[in-house]
Amino acid sequence: MINSIRIRTKLLLVLVLTGLSLATAIWASTSILYERMMQDRIAKLKAVVEVASEQAKALDAQVRAGKLNRDEAMIRFKDASRAMWFDNHTAYLGIIDTDGIWFMNAAVPKIEGTMGNKLPDGRYISEKLRNAVSSSEDGLVAYGYPRPGGTEALPKMTFVKKFEPWKLIITAGVWIDDLDADYHAVVYRLAGYGLVLLLISGGLILLLSQNIIAITIAHHLLHGHKKVVCLIRERQPRSHQWFG
Repeated sequence: MINSIRIRTKLLLVLVLTGLSLATAIWASTSILYERMMQDRIAKLKAVVEVASEQAKALDAQVRAGKLNRDEAMIRFKDASRAMWFDNHTAYLGIIDTDGIWFMNAAVPKIEGTMGNKLPDGRYISEKLRNAVSSSEDGLVAYGYPRPGGTEALPKMTFVKKFEPWKLIITAGVWIDDLDADYHAVVYRLAGYGLVLLLISGGLILLLSQNIIAITIAHHLLHGHKKVVCLIRERQPRSHQWFG
């Protein structure tokens, strides 16, 4: 069966398989890249929340030592957390209590003491954050929310962690639309490189097929194959078809 396939067709199959292999490699590498980028974002959020949590622990230790009362310690914690912006002052901390009431929101202070804003599905954001730690100490939440000063809801990922002594939930989130844009830019760039490589390979395969056909014809002529001589004399184009 393989022997009955024309040389040019065989080489074309090699080119197709090369293209499929290249596409698979691009897909696998970009998927790994996206996962790594996402994990880096999550690690950053965890680090920010951990810093805030350690501040709360230090203040709570002073409360238990009798150096501060709880109300004063919580006010200090709120003031310190309000200043903890990151990512070029585009991301911030938010703190709710276990009932879903905002204790502190650095970007929208006016919602403090309330359930805050709702999502398009009618649920409060604070409700999603609270549910993320309903059965664990920490968790991740994804939802759409505008950047500070904006109106368009963009994909946002938030890490949440309980601080049980004060019945609070500390949150920190980042927008991931830029991550998606960076990922797609890499995919398009690699796809472009792959296309160039395929075009170069296709050109080389075309030249190679013509060379193989020419060598094959010369080989048969050299050994006196009458059929080849007759085909060339009677109809030159058919020689390529016969050997291709």
